[in-house]
Amino acid sequence: MQILKQTKSTNCGQTCVAMLLGITILEAEKLFGHSGVTTQEEVLSILTAKFPDCWKNEFNGRIRYQNRNKHRTYLCLHRNPENFEQAHWTICFDGVIIDPAQRDPLKLWPMWRYWIL
Repeated sequence: MQILKQTKSTNCGQTCVAMLLGITILEAEKLFGHSGVTTQEEVLSILTAKFPDCWKNEFNGRIRYQNRNKHRTYLCLHRNPENFEQAHWTICFDGVIIDPAQRDPLKLWPMWRYWIL
């Protein structure tokens, strides 16, 4: 997977989709039809076309790596605990958190949901 850095403060969802699909951020923005904040529904509608068997797990905290060898790629949605409207998308690939904003993983908001791809 090629690691990309988001080009705007609002396109973490498009950047994660671009990394997962192996396309450019501009191509991902075209799939979404915009470069702004993405909803969970938008991201999943695009990804389920590529990964029809992905499934979500609601979880408040860090990923538990029970079947780490079997499932190696997770799409993660983080929420700001002080302002639930603020969210951020990341990818966990082979146990490493890939943040399109390239922040320190220890400073990310708590994970709210994740999807195994």
